[in-house]
Amino acid sequence: MKKMIINILLSSVVAFALNVGETPTEVTLFGENGSCVDGTAWNSNMLKGKVHLLLYVDPVDNSTP
Repeated sequence: MKKMIINILLSSVVAFALNVGETPTEVTLFGENGSCVDGTAWNSNMLKGKVHLLLYVDPVDNSTP
């Protein structure tokens, strides 16, 4: 069952993938959805021309190396 759910999730991610040269849809976050530290709205256009790294840390994973 887990494998089936993972496969469905991965296939849905591929459906929303961008091709090289395509620009993603502009996103604006404000209020309860998020914002900049100074309280102004965050816009995805702020990322243009910058290198960024997105990390996700699983809060449930308690395993130790």
